[in-house]
Formats: sequence, C-alpha cells, structure tokens
Amino acid sequence: MWIIFILFHMAISLPAWSTVGDAFLNPSNHVILAVNLLVVVGSLLSLYYPRKHYLFFGVIICFALAKIDALPFIANHLVLALIIHLTILVSLLLYWDSSKSIKERIKYWFDKTAPYLRVELLILYFFVVLHKLNVDYFDPSVSCSVDLYTEILAVFPFLPEGMWINWSVIIGTLLFELMIPVFLIVPVTRNIGVFAGLVFHLLLSLHPNLYILSFSAELYALYILFLPGQVLVRIHGILTKVFSSLSVKRLLLYLFSTGTLLVAGYIMYSWTISEAELLTHLKENLNNVFVVMHGVWILWGIGLTALAYFIFQNHWLIRSESFKPALKLSWSPLLLFVLLTFFNGITPYAGLKTSTNFSMFSNLKVEGENTNHLFMPALTRLSDIQTNTVTLLETDDPYLQNYIKRNERITYFELTRYLYNNLHKDIHVSYRKDNREKTIQIPEQPPEKWLTSSYLERKLLNFRGVPASGPTPCQW
Repeated sequence: MWIIFILFHMAISLPAWSTVGDAFLNPSNHVILAVNLLVVVGSLLSLYYPRKHYLFFGVIICFALAKIDALPFIANHLVLALIIHLTILVSLLLYWDSSKSIKERIKYWFDKTAPYLRVELLILYFFVVLHKLNVDYFDPSVSCSVDLYTEILAVFPFLPEGMWINWSVIIGTLLFELMIPVFLIVPVTRNIGVFAGLVFHLLLSLHPNLYILSFSAELYALYILFLPGQVLVRIHGILTKVFSSLSVKRLLLYLFSTGTLLVAGYIMYSWTISEAELLTHLKENLNNVFVVMHGVWILWGIGLTALAYFIFQNHWLIRSESFKPALKLSWSPLLLFVLLTFFNGITPYAGLKTSTNFSMFSNLKVEGENTNHLFMPALTRLSDIQTNTVTLLETDDPYLQNYIKRNERITYFELTRYLYNNLHKDIHVSYRKDNREKTIQIPEQPPEKWLTSSYLERKLLNFRGVPASGPTPCQW
C-alpha cells in the first residue's frame, strides 16, 4: 500500500521531479532527477518482487533523498511521509535482526516500528483539527472546506449546493477529522475508524487538486497499521482469490515496458522539434495523463472502500483480538521522530513557519498578535522571522507581483530567499518596511547587503503570504 501511494504521488508530481519549474524537461539537477526515476523503477520492481525487501527499503531511501532535496517546498503530507521514511530507516538499524529467520525478522522489526508510525499519523490528525479551530474557518465566505467543496462541485455539478451545504461541509469535515483518530485510538472501534477514513478521504480526493489524491493514498496505506491481524489475514485471502486468475507480474511488466517505450519515444521526438513545441506537447499530454490518473485513483478508492465494507460487515467492533499495545511506545531513538512530528505541528504558534506544518486548508493566521485562532495563544517566539513582514510596492518580477495582486504582505525572509534563489535574473523590487521605503536590485546589489538568513533556515522554513486586511483566504 505504501508503494502504491508512492507511485500515485510520483505520477502526479511528474513535472516537479527536479528542483525548478519544468525541470523534468530541463533538469537543473540531473542527480535528483535520476533519484526520482529510481523511486519509480524501484517501486515497480518492489511490486514485481515483493519478497526482495531491499527493493522496498531502497525506494524508501531514494524517496527520502528526493524530498530532502526539495525542502522546504513540499506538500504538508510529504513532510509526514519524510518523517515516516526517516523513522523506518533508523528502525532498520535498530531492529533488523539478521540472526532471525526472515519471517521472525520482519515480525520483530514491524512490531517495534509500527507503534511510532501510528502515533505520527495521530499527531497529524491532532494538528489538522487544532489548526482549523479559527474564526475564518467557520466563515462560509472564506472557509477552506467550502472552497474545496465548491471546486469539487465544478467537476461534479449534480452535487447539492446552498448555505446549509456550506455549513454541513464545515462542521462535517471537522467532525470526521476528529472522529477518525479517536476511533483509531480506541481498540474496539478501529475498524470503524479505518472505514470512516476511507470514505472521507475518498470524497476529498474528488477535488481536482491531485495532491489531495496523494494525501488520501498516503492515509490509505497508514490505515493498514491499525488493522488487527485477523482482518489482514481475511483481506489477504480475498485478494489471493481475486488475483489468482491474473498475472500481476505480467501486468507490471507490460506497464514498465510501455512506460520505457514512451520515454524513449519522447526523447527521439524531442530531437525533431523545437524546445518550445516539445514543452507545449508534453504539458498537453501530461494533463491527459493526470485526468486518467484521477480516474484510476477513484476506481481504486471505491474498490478499497467496498472491500473494507465487505470485510468489516458484522465485525465493526473488534472483540476477539486485544489491540491495546498498538500505541505503546518504549524508550527508543525513534521517539525523536514522534517529537519531531509534534514539533512540526506546533511551529506556527512558536513563530517558526506558517507552511508545511499540517495547517493545510485551515485558514489559520498566526502572524504578529493578530492570530485568528479561537484559543491558541502565540507561544514563546523562537524567532521573529514570522512577524517581520513587508509590503511590496513595485516589482518587475511576475512571482512577486502576485503578492501585490492578492494584497498580501510577505515576510522579509521569503522575499530575500526568493531573490537569493534567482540571482541569475534581473529583478527590481521596492517595499515598505517599518514605515520606510527600500529597494533591492539584483544582480547589482549582492546578497551580503540584504540577505539575513542562513542556509539551514532557507532549507527548513517556509511562510505563506499574509493578508494585509480582511479574513484569511484558503491556502494549501
């Protein structure tokens, strides 16, 4: 299930397989592009040879390397995925006992590692709910839940609409995101929690933003960790019967061969036309691929949800198997990753970052003293980066012009980080900071005159734009 999540994600993130823009076509970092290709090839081989565990762990390493390289510009759920991969890799060093038989080795490693992964998922849900408890989330005119539903409605216009629906999706979203982890925590209700999660995140993944699809695929894989052994045995038996008449290996071989031929064909085709024409054709074809991928995911999600209903019917409450140790943690270096997950979620209230901290689609605003949260105070500020914002007055850069069009302030950190990453361009920007107008012109003004951040800060911190006035709009 985890490999399938990775494959779905790699397919929808194809244009971003390297570090900048259309880097799949014009890679600025060929090493990272190669690492992403290894993730895909390794994932397919891992499905083809499921008993060769080094393939799975190799994918884990390559995926982690690719996302570390992409930091901090990765989606919220990929931060969790990165922490999970680091947890797995460290757990291999701690609990992979080569003296045991392969089955005993895997069981021992899984029993030692799974509790930490479960708690990391529960921490994600905790902050997803906590961040939504703000004034603007409960405002139907700007609430992220209403925005998402409206965009789903544009794709599926037969769905109902109206103010009562808006309030229903606001409250319903919050209740589901609160109910799912509570049911997963209580041993007897875990099947209900898994099924509720399958249904809720399948509905969310109808949204045209395919990164929501990726998030749903990640959660589907993590739900496996909460299923008792007897349920997994039943699932294995059913799937064995379903696939007994199919050659999965042959299907994967056909998919791999087709993909290889398509890539080879595009390379040969690129030799015959201009770069601009190639970019246009590829983007058009990628859009078609994304539509197909979305359809495949919906069928996959419906199939898994139906399978879960078939398995769980008459067994919604777990009675025959005690699952109490599922969340029991012991003193282990893996606790550091649990703490890292929690720390990542608390960062907006500590003044460290306002993005990639599980605050996706929450309408949360915590900059300065004007927090919109219902009860969370601004904790002891570990840094003033988050409150050090400026108003852009004029610029010739299209990206920075978006802040002016949206009437948003930008942190001085983000402004200078962007300029530092684009020193090869000619950019002029004037801004107001502390009631004084200032100007930066690159490349005439070198970074040492205006850059105040370190490499580590630029690698780990990320800040959204700050509305100059009015409610906080919905942001990823």
